[in-house]
Amino acid sequence: MVERGSPLSKIITFLIVSFSGAYLIDLFILNFPVPTKLELLLTYQIVRVARMFTPFLGVIIALLVSRSPLLEGLRDYGVKIGRRFFPWFLVAISIPPLITVFGVLYALLLGFPVESPTNLLQKLTGSVAPIDPVVLLALIVFSSMLSGATLNAIFAFGEEIGWRGLMLDELLHKV
Repeated sequence: MVERGSPLSKIITFLIVSFSGAYLIDLFILNFPVPTKLELLLTYQIVRVARMFTPFLGVIIALLVSRSPLLEGLRDYGVKIGRRFFPWFLVAISIPPLITVFGVLYALLLGFPVESPTNLLQKLTGSVAPIDPVVLLALIVFSSMLSGATLNAIFAFGEEIGWRGLMLDELLHKV
C-alpha cells in the first residue's frame, strides 16, 4: 500500500492527473478537424496550449491529496523568483538572435543560399512586403525573443514545474 504524502503517492497522483488531462485534450483535438477560419484556429491553439498546463494541475492535485502545504510545496518545486532569475532571463532572450546569426553564418560557410525573409513572406502570403529584408529579419528575431521570454515561458511553466519540479524532486527521494 502506498502511504499518503509519500514520494511514490505524489508521483502516482501527478502522473494520473497529468496524463489523463493531456489525453482528454488530445481526444478533443483528434475528434475535431483543424479549423481554417482564423477565429477557430485561435481557439484550437488555446486548447493545444492548455495541454501544457496539465502537469501543473497534476502538481497541485498531488500536493492537495498528500495534504502538503500548497505554497510551500510549490516553492520547494521551484516556483520562485530569486537573484538568479534576471541573469538567466538575459541569457534566454539572447538565444534567438544568436541562433539567427550563427545559423546564417554556418549556411554561408557551407555554401547554402540564404534566402531573404521578404521572399519567404511573399511565398506564404502571395504579396510583397513593403519593408527592407534586414528590418524584417530584425523584427522576426525581436518578436521571437519577446514571445519566447513571455508567452512561451508562461506556457512552458506548467510542464517545468511538473516534470523538473515534482517528478525530479520526488524521484530523488525514492532513489
